[in-house]
Amino acid sequence: MSAKTDLSVPAPAFGHALRPYFHLASECIPTNNGSFGTTPAYVLEQRIKLLHLMEENPDRWFELIVRKKLQESLAQVAPLLNVSAADLAFVNNATSGANAVLRSAPTLLAAKGHSSSVLPNGRKRSLLRLSTVYGGVRPVVQYVADTVGFNVIDVPVEYPISDDDLVGRVEQAILDEQRLGGSVFAASLDAITSVPGVIVPFGRLCALCRKYDVLSVVDGAHAIGQIELDLAATEPDFFFTNLHKWLYVARGAAVLYARKEYQSFIHPTVISFGYANPSFRSEFDYTGTADLTPYLTVPAALEFRRWLGGEQVIRERNHKLCVEAAHKVAEIFATEVLLGLGSDGTAGTGLIANMANIALPVPAGVSDETMLTLRADILQSKQIAGQFYKHAGRWWIRISVEVYNDLDDYVKLAEGIKEWLASKSA
Repeated sequence: MSAKTDLSVPAPAFGHALRPYFHLASECIPTNNGSFGTTPAYVLEQRIKLLHLMEENPDRWFELIVRKKLQESLAQVAPLLNVSAADLAFVNNATSGANAVLRSAPTLLAAKGHSSSVLPNGRKRSLLRLSTVYGGVRPVVQYVADTVGFNVIDVPVEYPISDDDLVGRVEQAILDEQRLGGSVFAASLDAITSVPGVIVPFGRLCALCRKYDVLSVVDGAHAIGQIELDLAATEPDFFFTNLHKWLYVARGAAVLYARKEYQSFIHPTVISFGYANPSFRSEFDYTGTADLTPYLTVPAALEFRRWLGGEQVIRERNHKLCVEAAHKVAEIFATEVLLGLGSDGTAGTGLIANMANIALPVPAGVSDETMLTLRADILQSKQIAGQFYKHAGRWWIRISVEVYNDLDDYVKLAEGIKEWLASKSA
């Protein structure tokens, strides 16, 4: 049972005192917010009000109300990205944003003055992606390559790695392709990768793309709510970020940003009445009858976050606990935390926002099936979740920290995993 949220009184302290303001079951130990997000009870209450308003008079809602409210919501998201609301559109998740941009490759080729994906010398143009690309975006890149006729360049990335080395590898891949008579058309990049859950110097990568006339397509699924964003400074060509993961907006909601010169060349995955409309946002606003109320909970989510102290206060507190929790879990496992290399940018704990990665105390040869069983068993028996994955020849767990977490949550997570592993080796 959630507590009634009264925003006129001071918010409780961060940690378990905030659990009642979410619909978390008492036995749930939520250490994996990065996968699906968590919606405050207050935001859900506001969404229910919107649903009632829609059902009271559907014609009035769709004809007179919803478009205005979409504009109001985008106007509140825009300052968090430092862009104009006119350059944003709603999509239901970041993967939808990736699809909208990448599957618009034929029209984007035309926007760049190319008649096809094939160069005059007969070599295919290339799409570049890092090996750490999100699992849901990787096949989108491949699908576009297969259907439009691109080559795919995979840049191998293994953490720990310095920012300089990462940027250097991408630049070398672009130069290598040029030496072979090819050209990189677009690069699929991340602001924060899913696994490992680390901050990426995407501003430097976007600058590199501009240098070589490569379209930068940035997956910011985990970005808004975790790190400060300034798209006017980093200048990606395209950027999409989930609002339901770290910003408390109801699921599923994300925004897509496109530079003005490309807005008329990208289209939603569902083509409908808005096609060829002068405003690219109009095309995304209406792709058929749907429940758009998650998008409209942006004002409530931001109101709730201001009640907690605002963006910077939330980010700093969650980062501090995340670093502490990661080291505690590593201590219990007798392993280590994944930290950044180098002397600036994502060096050391600069790699960490609200997610951290800890090596698991298991041999590298442990099977995927075993790790899937571990994940399912502790979720079922202890209601604990973590993101298990293999990277650079080792098994890791990604933890996430939110405002309702305390250090004890991560102690229980680590001890639960150790207990399960001990039971299987007995």
